[in-house]
Amino acid sequence: MKTKVRDTYEAHIFLGSLYETNKVPFIHTAVTKFVAEIQDAFRLLIPIRVSKVEYICGSKYSECGYQLSVIDYPKINCTVEDIEEFMDFLATSILKNFKQKRVSLVTPTITTMYESEEEYAEYPNENKRS
Repeated sequence: MKTKVRDTYEAHIFLGSLYETNKVPFIHTAVTKFVAEIQDAFRLLIPIRVSKVEYICGSKYSECGYQLSVIDYPKINCTVEDIEEFMDFLATSILKNFKQKRVSLVTPTITTMYESEEEYAEYPNENKRS
């Protein structure tokens, strides 16, 4: 049996599930198809996991969304810098394509929140306590 070992590294993108322009949900297939197109356009093919998630903040706020995750997979010959470049490219592309207000990229050492410069209506209970 052969084994390959690499230092562990993972990065995650978190996004919602609604187009902010009209609050209409987009479907899982739209996310996976778009991710595949971005993968094909990037200079390296980096595998990614697409998972449905639910965000909650107290009892009055919940939102469905997606988590896109990449690891430094030993089979793929890429660097941490390659992964970060790909995830940055994917996060900014998702922000625009899916009309998101914000998208977060989380790595082991830093969280980057990408915010749209577009004006979208606020959620009625966003960051507010009753």
